[in-house]
Amino acid sequence: MKHLVFPTYELYPFNPGGAGVFIAGAVRVLARAGYHVTVLCDFAQSEIEAARSQFALEPFGEGRVDIVALSEVDGRPAPQGSIFAFNSGRFAAGLAAVNERRKIDFVEFPEYAGLGVVTLRQHRRAFLPDAVIAVRLHGSLEFIDLAEGVRPDEERRAMWGLEREGMGLADVLFTPSSSLAGHYRRTLK
Repeated sequence: MKHLVFPTYELYPFNPGGAGVFIAGAVRVLARAGYHVTVLCDFAQSEIEAARSQFALEPFGEGRVDIVALSEVDGRPAPQGSIFAFNSGRFAAGLAAVNERRKIDFVEFPEYAGLGVVTLRQHRRAFLPDAVIAVRLHGSLEFIDLAEGVRPDEERRAMWGLEREGMGLADVLFTPSSSLAGHYRRTLK
């Protein structure tokens, strides 16, 4: 059975966010199709417990969905430097721990905040060598900042760079529409 992993800050309806709506739907469709799906979560423990309880009630079959708290598998010390780079490193460490439990075949990151960039850098050097690592266009914080007229500080600008780097390193880049793909292509040149 193929093992698919979704690292996330969001999971509907347990906390807000559009990516969480997508992930919740994808988990259900994929689990029903016979895949083993892990959601690697970085949000409040009470929300994680609620998600575990809800997914346990659904008719996927035994052991098809795991809700894993990043805090349970990553023992990294407090952040030093950019919080965005730190969090990306935490997700890479979490994926390594999940992979030790069950070999990962596919990982899908959203592009925002450079969430997957540390994993993708390591992937180029044989981290999760048999896995496909995808990045899904959801809503770049760079584009949101530019649209809202946010004047970025140095850390924010560095995070924009992480987003761009992650998209460039991905094995696969998913986009919800050809027009959004065109917007990213034109803007990120």
